[in-house]
Amino acid sequence: MTPTRRRGAELEHALHAAILAEIDESGIAGLTYEGVAERAGTSKPVLYRRWPTKPKMLLAAITAVFADRTQVLDDLPDAGSLTADLAAPLTTLRTLFTRAERRMMMVVLAELDPEAAEPLREMLFTRMGDITTPIVERARARGELGDVPLGPEVLSLPFDLARHDIFMRGVLTDDRVRMITEQITAPLWVTLSGRA
Repeated sequence: MTPTRRRGAELEHALHAAILAEIDESGIAGLTYEGVAERAGTSKPVLYRRWPTKPKMLLAAITAVFADRTQVLDDLPDAGSLTADLAAPLTTLRTLFTRAERRMMMVVLAELDPEAAEPLREMLFTRMGDITTPIVERARARGELGDVPLGPEVLSLPFDLARHDIFMRGVLTDDRVRMITEQITAPLWVTLSGRA
């Protein structure tokens, strides 16, 4: 009996896992359609139909990983204060990706044209701003923030700073988390929200 052909989400998951495993074993430069196809138990044409270029193949895998791993940030509990609520996702974020995955994200962003890289940029630069909505709502309910709306650039600031440290420096320390939350973000948000 021949094995059932994988389709849809099952096939996508297998392909993404194969891409990441190939990168882990051979590095980004060693990533090949042949290696991914063999590891995933599929054919090269299946890969080429989905991703005509290697950067697009990388983009698909890392976008899927990013979406999956960052789901944990959606359900962080109330930590009791604005700064503690801000620190929780930042300290979680720093552990979500391996060094190889961080390096892969940087390569994909650098190699793809802006339009092709938009799905990853959307996740990297917009998704984190979405996570701040419950943080802001809780801070307003506690009286820590005023009612003036905060723009998306302001809301994404703590994640932009954390992402810089994680991707460019390779580490986000506890001291840096405190600086981002207590000395930069909280005072800015308080002022711009009309609470100061």
